[in-house]
Amino acid sequence: MRPVVSVAILIAFVIQVSGQQTPRLSVEAWSSTNGPYGELWHLSIQADGSAEVTGSSGLGSGSRERHFKISSAERDAILKAAGEAQFFALPEFVGPSVVPIHGPDNTLEIELNGRAHKVFLNEPASAKGPQVERFRRVWRAVVEKSPLKPPL
Repeated sequence: MRPVVSVAILIAFVIQVSGQQTPRLSVEAWSSTNGPYGELWHLSIQADGSAEVTGSSGLGSGSRERHFKISSAERDAILKAAGEAQFFALPEFVGPSVVPIHGPDNTLEIELNGRAHKVFLNEPASAKGPQVERFRRVWRAVVEKSPLKPPL
């Protein structure tokens, strides 16, 4: 599977460098400290660069919302992180395999040129391992664009 991922990364890079076509990228990211009862955070970045982030701190609490745009350079930084971390080759779940119901998690879904992949990181504060580090690399590239930061 590694050669397929490498070829896909190379193709995306060549398209980007040649300037013939801009990769179509959209991102959805979620963070939750305790399911519907804890802090919730959601970031959505559309293919045109428009973005929205919302955050709330528990059931019944007020919610914050921000609308913003990401630049081409910021989009390219997310693409680079996803390529280098081989995001599309990560399994659906990373981190501990056994987690409590409504345990904390971060979720990241990236769609690139019509191909989507969603990964859940269970127990983000304590999870360890190479797949977790690959997820975190892409997570950081996405989260740093947001004016509201996730709880985890």
